[in-house]
Formats: sequence, C-alpha cells, structure tokens
Amino acid sequence: MSTLVTEEQRTRYAEDGAVLLRGHFAPWVEPLRQATERVLAKPGPLGTRYGKDSHQGSFRGDRYMWTFDDDFRRFLFEGPGAQLSAELMGASQARLFYDHLLVKEPGAEAPTPWHQDLPYWCVEGEQICSLWIVLDPVERDSGLLQFVKGSHRWNRRFSAPDFRYRQDYADDLEPMPDIDAERDRYEFLTWDALEPGDCLAFHAMAVHGAPGNSRPDRRRRALSVRWMGDGVRYREAPNVTRPIRDPGLRHGDPVGGELFPRVWPSFSV
Repeated sequence: MSTLVTEEQRTRYAEDGAVLLRGHFAPWVEPLRQATERVLAKPGPLGTRYGKDSHQGSFRGDRYMWTFDDDFRRFLFEGPGAQLSAELMGASQARLFYDHLLVKEPGAEAPTPWHQDLPYWCVEGEQICSLWIVLDPVERDSGLLQFVKGSHRWNRRFSAPDFRYRQDYADDLEPMPDIDAERDRYEFLTWDALEPGDCLAFHAMAVHGAPGNSRPDRRRRALSVRWMGDGVRYREAPNVTRPIRDPGLRHGDPVGGELFPRVWPSFSV
C-alpha cells in the first residue's frame, strides 16, 4: 500500500503539532458541500449555533453526521482521512471518533476561541488527530485556523471554553492564557490561504483558534474529522462532551464498538 504523507509532513506534525496537507480531499468537496447543505437544513440531534447571542451572523455546527447521512458516512469510510491520520500519528490503525461540521456564514462575528480539543472529550490518549478539511477557499479574514507552534508538547491542559459562551468545560483545569494579548510570547503556525480539499492536520493537545468570518461574500464551510490511533481509552469525567449515544464503554476501556469503528487498515468494530 502506498503512503500518503511524506517524512517531512510526519516530522512537522510531531514537532509543531499541526501540518498543512494540500489537495487530498478535492474529489470529495462537491459531495460534502451537498451533504453540508442537507444537514444545515435539517440538523441532527447535536446541531448547534455557536457564539454569543449578541454576535452578528451565523456560526453553526453539527456532529456525528455519519450516523444519519449516507454521504458523510461514505466519505469517512471510503476517503483517505483514516490512512492519512494513521500515517501522521505513526499508528497501526485509525478508529473514527467523530465528524464535526463548522460553518461560518459571511459576516459571522463569533470567533473560534483559543483552545485544546482533548479537555472537551470523552477519550484519552496520545494518538488522536483531527483533520480540518475546507470546502471553500479560506483566508485569514474568513476564519482560517492558526496554531501555537509546539503547544501540544507543553504538558499542560487548559480549561475548555464553551463556543456558546455559557459555561466552560473541564473548569477544574488552569485557564487558557490570553494568547492574543501576549502574542509576542508565542510562535504561531499560520497560512495565507487554503483551497477546497486542503486540510490542516493537528494533534488533540495543540492550542488553536480562528477569527470570525469578516468576508461579506464568502462562506467558510469546514469539516473536522477526529481519528484515534493506538492506546486510546474511553474517559468518564464531569463536563466532557458526550457522544451521540451511549457507546457501551466504561472509564478506562479501550475504544471500540459500533460508534468508534476501525476504518483503516480495514473496517472493523
């Protein structure tokens, strides 16, 4: 089986916490756009509007679309995401955690606050990778993600901000530093633009965020798919986000079952 990522890309992922992968998902852009519009028109049970009530514009999302939409399911099980993630992580397998739709319409003011992903989640492990796949051209002023370089290796966990600005998750952890107020203290991973089908792959502990979409003429449709490699276990704790249904696991169990299927190298529950 041919590899999809280069040694340099693996090194950047391991050392920096995030890496840009160009073009791998271009053939899937149009089906995913159509699936996105269906979900926005008829959200699933976890469909959410993000941001404060006072924020102008629309920032909406949904999760676990693969459990109720055939095109999202086909993309996850037939697309290259599972193999890409396993190769970046150096994992022997890739299990699906969940898919997460994040759509900022033109003029959406709500930012994506600086955060790490892992404190939100009901899983625990080193090999957890997200692929942030864009379905529109994205530039810095339309909501392009940026990362604090190397932050996945700080060995620090921060309280997870609520994208709806109600109550933070994992609020027993230390507060997230005010990254924007002290930007001279950090080195950032930034890119000028991504094209439809490009993706940013990043570690679950990488500190990242994005501005709102200030463009009046361009949407920012993005799909984050979270993949798990070796040694990942289920976590029960207060103030973590729950799966779309009970996975039948208890604290400390290895992840598996129908809700967390192994997709690469071959499908298995």
